[in-house]
Amino acid sequence: MIISEALAKRLFPNQNAIGHSIESSHIVGIAANVRNSGGTAPDDPEYYVPRSRKVGAFIYSYPDELRRASVIARTPLAPQAAAQVLRDTIAGLDSSLPVNIETLGESVARLRFSATLFGLFALIGLALAAVGLYAALRFLVVQRTSEIGLRMALGATPAAILRAVLTNVGLWLGLGLIVGLALSLTVARLIHALLFGLSERDPIAWTLSVAVLLFAALAAAWFPLRHATSIDPMSALRHE
Repeated sequence: MIISEALAKRLFPNQNAIGHSIESSHIVGIAANVRNSGGTAPDDPEYYVPRSRKVGAFIYSYPDELRRASVIARTPLAPQAAAQVLRDTIAGLDSSLPVNIETLGESVARLRFSATLFGLFALIGLALAAVGLYAALRFLVVQRTSEIGLRMALGATPAAILRAVLTNVGLWLGLGLIVGLALSLTVARLIHALLFGLSERDPIAWTLSVAVLLFAALAAAWFPLRHATSIDPMSALRHE
């Protein structure tokens, strides 16, 4: 028989499985892992044996669900045409065999819909977070317009005020990003089952999210500050 890498590691850890035997069958090779329980399920331990014509072969002593055969076919034909060809071919071999045919797209349609829905919610959440961050920081900067006017009246330069306020905003923003990323990494584990071939710690997604929030925060602080430092100090002092 041939066994999968997952089964080899489970039955023969830290040793070469080739040459051992299982149920009187000699292991002659190791195959790559497969996922027969779905694209997001862990790799299944599998074994492969030659189709035996012996009535007493041990493979026939297992339950019926383990005696089914699965075939994956790649074809340029349309799904309906390919299904008809497969049914006719199998019926030509044994018309009593039941046949169930589905496309790979159908098998992952529900997962794709769930992933798309979660992705849409994530984009909406990111947009709301960016807008909320912009509004909150803009309000805080506008509230300091009188303080800015007082500092300018005492001789502070616009560049110095910009650095001071942006530094303060950066400290709060950095603290918020650290806490937010820690919580997000914890929550991201919940959607791991919807990801196939991707990690919940995908660097592109995380970098994009952080970049959007940073841009919103800097814009929220920069534009009001530029406006406040460009007006007359006496006007800023009279600001309410």
